[in-house]
Amino acid sequence: MQVKNEFVKFYKECGGVLDPKDIGDLKEHLYRRKRLYAMLGIPAFSFKGINALDIGGGSGYNTLVFLLLGAKVDLVEPNENAAKMAQELFDKYKIPKAQYGIHNKILEDFKDSCQYDIIIAEGFLHSLYAENRAEVINKMKEFTQNGSYVVVTTMCEFSYFFEDLRRILGLVLTRDIAEFSQKADILSQAFESHLKSLKFAVRPARDWAIDTILNPGGDVKLFSIDECIGLFGAEYEVVGMSPNVYPNMSWYKDMEYSYALDIVSNFDSFRHLLLSVAFRDFIRDKEKNRNLLKQLIKFRECIKEYRDTKSDVILEKIVAILKNIIDTNCDLGDGFVASIKECVEAILHKETLSIEKIAKMQNLKNAWGRGMQYVSFKKLDRDINAKWNQ
Repeated sequence: MQVKNEFVKFYKECGGVLDPKDIGDLKEHLYRRKRLYAMLGIPAFSFKGINALDIGGGSGYNTLVFLLLGAKVDLVEPNENAAKMAQELFDKYKIPKAQYGIHNKILEDFKDSCQYDIIIAEGFLHSLYAENRAEVINKMKEFTQNGSYVVVTTMCEFSYFFEDLRRILGLVLTRDIAEFSQKADILSQAFESHLKSLKFAVRPARDWAIDTILNPGGDVKLFSIDECIGLFGAEYEVVGMSPNVYPNMSWYKDMEYSYALDIVSNFDSFRHLLLSVAFRDFIRDKEKNRNLLKQLIKFRECIKEYRDTKSDVILEKIVAILKNIIDTNCDLGDGFVASIKECVEAILHKETLSIEKIAKMQNLKNAWGRGMQYVSFKKLDRDINAKWNQ
């Protein structure tokens, strides 16, 4: 039985779109997107003349790049408002109608006999329940052929931790506010200074607040790189990642090497690098990262409980978890610890928590994780199942 997709449900209820940002300068947008895909092993010229499937492409700003690079694209987008905006955008740039199709439905309901050269699923898999996630990935695999590329994004408890700190602060700040629009306004004022500390932030603070704090879809179990690789399985090899937190150490004679397997085998030694953009490459004890993962999962579970109950007892649990994270992870540096301490102090003095106090947080304001990770796969034309099953 299909599990309800809270991510899509929320946006239908609030009347928003899944991709509400503006592209701004088109040349800059093109450059950024071409650079990203080159990092994933898919250079810009690869798009010319290919068939692409863009799943959950929202208002079409990223899809537009694929079209301008010469791809023929099927855009599958379940949000009606977003699909309409995509059509308007493609009309604005005079994209020939024969070059694209817009399908206002979820992927599970999309039927096509085409096997695509590249399939893109950016920015939403982490917001699905695990059952939905597996169903979507299995459906994606039906549209691949040998040599097809697949690009997805992941987001895990490590990469989203600083956002989770902001989420609980935002929920506490607006705990007595009933009206949705008022909540969004208050949160955008409180966290605007945080967003301004990001050099390449492109989203308005209000959109960020709705997506990050008010969207209950953010409470689901997140989706890590190793889980993603496991769902794709032996038929799909990892081509590239952004950020590339684990290097591909193979060389051209290394015919039996699997980058995917190497990542999975060593993921617990480097997953901490996703916690902060300030971290540079260093190895950490696997057991420390495994214990931290357990704490971060408990923290997120408590955030969901607080959203549902607004209980002070849950806040006490959250404070205890955060203090434990501080005590057992001091090796991650003063900046990491200080950001958590700011959050703890704010929760302990919740009666005086204000827009201004959040806006002026000296440590958390500048603390950001690595957010979404891009992973590209290629469907193999050779059988490595035996190696995966060893």
